[in-house]
Amino acid sequence: MRGRIAEEVIGPDAQDLRGSSRVTEPSSPSHAMVMRNTMASLPPLQVDDALQGLLRQVDKAMAFCGKCLEKHDQVVRDINSHAKKDARNSLWKGLLESRFDASDSDRDLLYNLSGRIEYCAQQVREAASADPSARSSSHEKRREFERLVLKVKQIGVVCEKIINVAKKALGDRQACEAMVNEMKTLKGLCQDVGSVEGNAGDENKDPQDGGENAAGDW
Repeated sequence: MRGRIAEEVIGPDAQDLRGSSRVTEPSSPSHAMVMRNTMASLPPLQVDDALQGLLRQVDKAMAFCGKCLEKHDQVVRDINSHAKKDARNSLWKGLLESRFDASDSDRDLLYNLSGRIEYCAQQVREAASADPSARSSSHEKRREFERLVLKVKQIGVVCEKIINVAKKALGDRQACEAMVNEMKTLKGLCQDVGSVEGNAGDENKDPQDGGENAAGDW
């Protein structure tokens, strides 16, 4: 499970770098030692890559839940728009079970969502703590790192909210709605971090050269 999530978190380029060292069963203690040394020498996961892994999980969950919520609304309207909460949730559970019976991937998506979100959030934290700007002598770079850490903490808080409500979403339509809303918030935070990372990278460019290139693009 963790291996599959790791492949989803890291991008294709990072997977290529790690591909040669992926072994299912070490054949000997020395083989295992070589493998550990090789993995230790690989470049750390970048913040953007970790964020992309998290966003992939969020996008898939939002797409699935959005379709289920729309279908549930339609069913409630057709059967009884004044149905009480228990009746609505009973319809909700039945709707999800029918989707899960038809698709193992849908079942896996929602049942293992909490674990995936938790793993991806951990990857984001580790990538941020290893960001080169943390060791920079530049005051501006250090400020960028402090802003990055703050954003990552905010991402962690929202991820915890999603994890806590994800299990309830299997039997409560309102909980699923709340989870989707938290995911929208999470996407915005991830995009903000991407902007911070992008701005940090742009600092090394010549402003005059950037202006000429921008004019040329038009």
